[in-house]
Amino acid sequence: MMKIFHWDVSDAEVLTQVYNKQTADVPHCYPVSPVEFGSGLRSLKSDRHFRELDWEKIIVGKRSGRIIGFAHISKGKIEFSDRKRIGGLIHFLTYQAGYRSAGQAILEECERDLHNSGIRQIWAFQNVCSYPFYHLEFGNLSDRMGHVYGLFRINGYEVNEGERFMEEREFGVTEPILPDAQVQIIIKQEPPKRAVLPGLVVQSYRGDKQIGICEAGSAGECCQSGEAQDCFFIHWLGVEEPEQGKGWGRYLLQRMRWEMHKIGYRNAVISTDMANYRALTFYTNYGYQVTDTVYGFAKSMS
Repeated sequence: MMKIFHWDVSDAEVLTQVYNKQTADVPHCYPVSPVEFGSGLRSLKSDRHFRELDWEKIIVGKRSGRIIGFAHISKGKIEFSDRKRIGGLIHFLTYQAGYRSAGQAILEECERDLHNSGIRQIWAFQNVCSYPFYHLEFGNLSDRMGHVYGLFRINGYEVNEGERFMEEREFGVTEPILPDAQVQIIIKQEPPKRAVLPGLVVQSYRGDKQIGICEAGSAGECCQSGEAQDCFFIHWLGVEEPEQGKGWGRYLLQRMRWEMHKIGYRNAVISTDMANYRALTFYTNYGYQVTDTVYGFAKSMS
Protein backbone atom coordinates (compact mmCIF):
# COMPACT_ATOMS: atom_id res chain seq x y z
CA MET A 1 0.00 0.00 0.00
CA MET A 2 1.23 3.47 -0.96
CA LYS A 3 1.97 5.92 1.87
CA ILE A 4 2.68 9.63 1.47
CA PHE A 5 5.09 11.53 3.71
CA HIS A 6 5.89 15.24 3.98
CA TRP A 7 9.57 16.02 4.53
CA ASP A 8 11.51 19.19 5.18
CA VAL A 9 14.01 20.13 2.47
CA SER A 10 16.78 19.66 5.04
CA ASP A 11 16.13 15.90 4.77
CA ALA A 12 16.79 15.83 1.01
CA GLU A 13 20.09 13.92 1.11
CA VAL A 14 18.20 10.67 1.74
CA LEU A 15 16.73 10.94 -1.76
CA THR A 16 20.07 11.11 -3.59
CA GLN A 17 20.16 7.45 -4.58
CA VAL A 18 16.58 7.62 -5.85
CA TYR A 19 17.40 10.70 -7.95
CA ASN A 20 20.60 9.18 -9.39
CA LYS A 21 18.87 5.92 -10.31
CA GLN A 22 15.87 7.56 -11.96
CA THR A 23 17.93 10.04 -14.01
CA ALA A 24 20.66 7.56 -14.99
CA ASP A 25 19.43 7.34 -18.59
CA VAL A 26 18.71 11.06 -19.00
CA PRO A 27 21.28 12.78 -21.25
CA HIS A 28 23.41 15.47 -19.59
CA CYS A 29 22.41 14.32 -16.08
CA TYR A 30 25.32 13.09 -14.05
CA PRO A 31 25.34 11.31 -10.67
CA VAL A 32 25.56 13.57 -7.63
CA SER A 33 26.72 13.05 -4.06
CA PRO A 34 24.33 13.43 -1.11
CA VAL A 35 26.02 16.70 -0.15
CA GLU A 36 25.69 18.05 -3.70
CA PHE A 37 22.06 16.95 -3.95
CA GLY A 38 21.02 18.42 -0.60
CA SER A 39 22.83 21.73 -1.06
CA GLY A 40 21.41 22.03 -4.58
CA LEU A 41 17.83 21.78 -3.33
CA ARG A 42 18.44 24.21 -0.50
CA SER A 43 20.14 26.71 -2.82
CA LEU A 44 16.80 27.54 -4.47
CA LYS A 45 15.94 29.93 -1.64
CA SER A 46 18.85 32.17 -2.61
CA ASP A 47 17.94 32.23 -6.29
CA ARG A 48 16.93 35.69 -7.49
CA HIS A 49 13.82 34.29 -9.22
CA PHE A 50 12.08 33.18 -6.04
CA ARG A 51 13.56 34.55 -2.86
CA GLU A 52 10.05 35.31 -1.63
CA LEU A 53 9.00 31.72 -0.94
CA ASP A 54 6.21 31.27 1.60
CA TRP A 55 7.07 27.61 2.10
CA GLU A 56 8.56 24.57 0.42
CA LYS A 57 8.56 20.86 1.14
CA ILE A 58 9.32 17.43 -0.25
CA ILE A 59 6.54 14.90 -0.77
CA VAL A 60 7.72 11.30 -0.65
CA GLY A 61 5.87 8.17 -1.72
CA LYS A 62 6.76 4.86 -0.08
CA ARG A 63 5.56 1.32 -0.61
CA SER A 64 6.57 -1.41 1.87
CA GLY A 65 9.04 1.05 3.35
CA ARG A 66 10.79 1.66 0.01
CA ILE A 67 10.85 5.10 -1.64
CA ILE A 68 9.06 4.87 -4.99
CA GLY A 69 9.17 8.55 -5.88
CA PHE A 70 9.22 12.10 -4.61
CA ALA A 71 8.37 15.68 -5.50
CA HIS A 72 9.73 19.05 -4.40
CA ILE A 73 7.12 21.84 -4.25
CA SER A 74 6.93 25.44 -3.08
CA LYS A 75 4.64 28.44 -2.93
CA GLY A 76 5.58 32.07 -3.36
CA LYS A 77 6.34 34.87 -5.79
CA ILE A 78 8.12 33.60 -8.86
CA GLU A 79 9.84 35.81 -11.42
CA PHE A 80 9.09 35.06 -15.06
CA SER A 81 10.52 37.42 -17.70
CA ASP A 82 11.12 40.16 -15.08
CA ARG A 83 7.54 39.89 -13.88
CA LYS A 84 6.66 38.42 -10.50
CA ARG A 85 3.65 36.15 -10.21
CA ILE A 86 2.18 34.37 -7.22
CA GLY A 87 1.82 30.64 -7.71
CA GLY A 88 2.98 27.15 -6.91
CA LEU A 89 5.99 25.33 -8.24
CA ILE A 90 6.68 21.67 -8.72
CA HIS A 91 10.44 21.93 -8.99
CA PHE A 92 10.91 18.24 -9.62
CA LEU A 93 8.87 15.05 -9.57
CA THR A 94 9.87 11.50 -10.28
CA TYR A 95 8.58 8.01 -9.62
CA GLN A 96 9.74 4.53 -10.53
CA ALA A 97 8.52 3.44 -13.95
CA GLY A 98 5.83 0.79 -13.61
CA TYR A 99 4.31 2.38 -10.51
CA ARG A 100 1.91 4.81 -12.16
CA SER A 101 -0.46 4.81 -9.18
CA ALA A 102 2.41 5.97 -6.97
CA GLY A 103 3.23 8.81 -9.35
CA GLN A 104 -0.43 9.79 -9.47
CA ALA A 105 -0.68 9.81 -5.69
CA ILE A 106 2.42 12.02 -5.36
CA LEU A 107 1.17 14.48 -7.99
CA GLU A 108 -2.29 14.65 -6.42
CA GLU A 109 -0.71 15.36 -3.03
CA CYS A 110 1.30 18.20 -4.60
CA GLU A 111 -1.84 19.71 -6.07
CA ARG A 112 -3.81 19.25 -2.85
CA ASP A 113 -1.19 21.05 -0.76
CA LEU A 114 -0.86 23.92 -3.23
CA HIS A 115 -4.62 24.26 -3.72
CA ASN A 116 -5.21 24.32 0.05
CA SER A 117 -2.71 27.18 0.24
CA GLY A 118 -4.82 29.26 -2.12
CA ILE A 119 -2.80 28.48 -5.25
CA ARG A 120 -4.67 28.69 -8.55
CA GLN A 121 -1.69 28.43 -10.90
CA ILE A 122 0.96 25.73 -10.89
CA TRP A 123 4.18 25.62 -12.89
CA ALA A 124 6.26 22.46 -13.11
CA PHE A 125 9.82 21.80 -14.28
CA GLN A 126 10.44 25.45 -15.12
CA ASN A 127 13.82 26.73 -16.21
CA VAL A 128 13.70 29.42 -13.49
CA CYS A 129 13.38 26.81 -10.73
CA SER A 130 16.09 24.39 -11.80
CA TYR A 131 18.47 22.47 -9.60
CA PRO A 132 22.10 23.45 -10.30
CA PHE A 133 23.00 19.83 -11.07
CA TYR A 134 19.99 18.74 -13.12
CA HIS A 135 20.27 18.70 -16.93
CA LEU A 136 23.02 21.33 -17.18
CA GLU A 137 21.03 23.56 -14.81
CA PHE A 138 18.15 23.84 -17.29
CA GLY A 139 15.39 22.41 -15.13
CA ASN A 140 12.86 21.17 -17.70
CA LEU A 141 11.64 17.57 -17.88
CA SER A 142 13.51 15.34 -20.33
CA ASP A 143 11.48 13.23 -22.72
CA ARG A 144 13.63 10.30 -21.59
CA MET A 145 11.41 10.32 -18.49
CA GLY A 146 8.38 9.54 -20.61
CA HIS A 147 6.36 8.06 -17.75
CA VAL A 148 6.63 11.36 -15.85
CA TYR A 149 5.85 13.41 -18.96
CA GLY A 150 2.76 11.30 -19.61
CA LEU A 151 1.61 11.66 -16.01
CA PHE A 152 1.63 15.44 -16.23
CA ARG A 153 -0.11 15.53 -19.58
CA ILE A 154 -2.98 13.21 -18.59
CA ASN A 155 -3.48 15.37 -15.49
CA GLY A 156 -4.16 18.47 -17.56
CA TYR A 157 -0.73 20.14 -17.64
CA GLU A 158 0.10 22.06 -20.80
CA VAL A 159 3.60 22.59 -22.19
CA ASN A 160 4.55 26.26 -21.72
CA GLU A 161 8.26 26.10 -22.59
CA GLY A 162 10.76 23.67 -24.04
CA GLU A 163 14.27 23.21 -25.32
CA ARG A 164 15.98 20.77 -27.67
CA PHE A 165 19.44 19.47 -26.76
CA MET A 166 22.09 18.31 -29.20
CA GLU A 167 25.47 16.71 -28.64
CA GLU A 168 28.64 15.99 -30.57
CA ARG A 169 30.79 13.32 -28.92
CA GLU A 170 34.49 12.91 -29.67
CA PHE A 171 34.27 15.85 -32.04
CA GLY A 172 36.85 16.58 -34.75
CA VAL A 173 39.50 19.27 -34.37
CA THR A 174 40.14 20.82 -37.79
CA GLU A 175 41.11 24.50 -37.51
CA PRO A 176 38.38 26.58 -39.21
CA ILE A 177 39.16 29.04 -41.98
CA LEU A 178 38.47 32.69 -41.19
CA PRO A 179 35.74 33.97 -43.58
CA ASP A 180 37.27 37.46 -43.67
CA ALA A 181 40.92 38.19 -42.85
CA GLN A 182 40.02 41.76 -41.86
CA VAL A 183 38.08 40.50 -38.84
CA GLN A 184 39.87 40.07 -35.53
CA ILE A 185 39.18 37.06 -33.29
CA ILE A 186 39.62 37.42 -29.53
CA ILE A 187 39.68 34.42 -27.22
CA LYS A 188 38.97 34.95 -23.52
CA GLN A 189 39.36 32.16 -21.00
CA GLU A 190 36.92 32.05 -18.08
CA PRO A 191 38.50 30.53 -14.93
CA PRO A 192 36.58 27.54 -13.58
CA LYS A 193 34.56 27.99 -10.40
CA ARG A 194 33.64 24.38 -9.68
CA ALA A 195 34.84 22.56 -12.79
CA VAL A 196 38.27 21.18 -13.68
CA LEU A 197 38.56 22.91 -17.06
CA PRO A 198 37.85 26.59 -17.88
CA GLY A 199 35.19 28.11 -20.09
CA LEU A 200 35.80 30.24 -23.17
CA VAL A 201 34.40 33.28 -24.92
CA VAL A 202 35.17 33.62 -28.65
CA GLN A 203 34.50 37.10 -30.07
CA SER A 204 34.79 38.46 -33.60
CA TYR A 205 35.41 42.17 -34.23
CA ARG A 206 35.31 44.27 -37.38
CA GLY A 207 37.30 47.28 -36.29
CA ASP A 208 36.04 48.20 -32.83
CA LYS A 209 32.59 46.69 -33.40
CA GLN A 210 31.75 43.19 -32.18
CA ILE A 211 29.99 41.25 -34.93
CA GLY A 212 29.67 37.84 -33.29
CA ILE A 213 30.19 35.93 -30.06
CA CYS A 214 30.18 32.35 -28.78
CA GLU A 215 30.22 31.55 -25.05
CA ALA A 216 30.74 28.11 -23.52
CA GLY A 217 31.47 26.58 -20.15
CA SER A 218 32.17 23.20 -18.60
CA ALA A 219 29.34 20.86 -17.67
CA GLY A 220 31.43 20.44 -14.56
CA GLU A 221 30.20 23.81 -13.35
CA CYS A 222 26.79 22.19 -12.89
CA CYS A 223 27.89 18.85 -11.48
CA GLN A 224 31.03 17.60 -9.77
CA SER A 225 30.90 14.15 -11.40
CA GLY A 226 34.01 13.16 -13.34
CA GLU A 227 31.76 12.27 -16.28
CA ALA A 228 30.89 15.95 -16.69
CA GLN A 229 34.41 17.34 -16.79
CA ASP A 230 35.31 16.71 -20.45
CA CYS A 231 32.00 18.06 -21.80
CA PHE A 232 31.37 21.73 -22.61
CA PHE A 233 28.03 23.43 -23.11
CA ILE A 234 27.57 26.35 -25.50
CA HIS A 235 25.47 28.93 -23.65
CA TRP A 236 25.21 31.46 -26.45
CA LEU A 237 26.02 31.86 -30.14
CA GLY A 238 25.05 35.09 -31.86
CA VAL A 239 25.95 37.10 -34.98
CA GLU A 240 24.88 40.68 -35.57
CA GLU A 241 22.23 41.00 -38.28
CA PRO A 242 24.35 42.84 -40.92
CA GLU A 243 26.93 40.03 -40.71
CA GLN A 244 24.53 37.12 -40.86
CA GLY A 245 24.72 34.81 -43.87
CA LYS A 246 28.48 35.31 -44.23
CA GLY A 247 29.62 32.16 -42.45
CA TRP A 248 30.31 33.68 -39.05
CA GLY A 249 27.94 31.43 -37.12
CA ARG A 250 29.62 28.35 -38.56
CA TYR A 251 33.07 29.79 -37.94
CA LEU A 252 32.40 30.67 -34.30
CA LEU A 253 30.86 27.25 -33.66
CA GLN A 254 33.85 25.47 -35.17
CA ARG A 255 36.41 27.81 -33.60
CA MET A 256 34.94 27.15 -30.15
CA ARG A 257 35.16 23.41 -30.78
CA TRP A 258 38.79 23.70 -31.90
CA GLU A 259 39.82 25.86 -28.94
CA MET A 260 37.99 23.67 -26.42
CA HIS A 261 39.64 20.53 -27.77
CA LYS A 262 43.07 22.09 -27.16
CA ILE A 263 42.05 22.71 -23.54
CA GLY A 264 41.02 19.09 -23.05
CA TYR A 265 37.31 18.81 -23.85
CA ARG A 266 36.08 15.88 -25.95
CA ASN A 267 32.28 16.27 -25.99
CA ALA A 268 30.13 19.28 -26.88
CA VAL A 269 26.50 20.11 -26.08
CA ILE A 270 24.27 22.89 -27.39
CA SER A 271 20.55 23.63 -27.14
CA THR A 272 17.86 25.74 -28.74
CA ASP A 273 14.20 26.52 -28.18
CA MET A 274 12.22 23.50 -29.34
CA ALA A 275 10.38 25.66 -31.91
CA ASN A 276 13.57 27.17 -33.36
CA TYR A 277 13.82 24.90 -36.38
CA ARG A 278 16.32 27.15 -38.14
CA ALA A 279 18.83 26.70 -35.30
CA LEU A 280 18.06 22.96 -35.16
CA THR A 281 18.82 22.65 -38.86
CA PHE A 282 22.00 24.71 -38.52
CA TYR A 283 23.48 22.72 -35.61
CA THR A 284 22.56 19.29 -36.93
CA ASN A 285 24.14 20.13 -40.29
CA TYR A 286 27.45 20.75 -38.51
CA GLY A 287 27.86 17.56 -36.53
CA TYR A 288 25.41 17.82 -33.64
CA GLN A 289 22.84 15.08 -33.03
CA VAL A 290 19.61 15.52 -31.09
CA THR A 291 19.82 13.82 -27.68
CA ASP A 292 16.50 14.85 -26.12
CA THR A 293 13.80 17.48 -25.81
CA VAL A 294 12.85 18.96 -22.44
CA TYR A 295 9.58 20.54 -21.34
CA GLY A 296 8.11 22.87 -18.73
CA PHE A 297 4.43 22.69 -17.77
CA ALA A 298 1.66 24.93 -16.46
CA LYS A 299 -1.81 24.22 -15.08
CA SER A 300 -4.60 26.47 -13.84
CA MET A 301 -6.45 25.05 -10.84
CA SER A 302 -10.21 25.48 -10.54
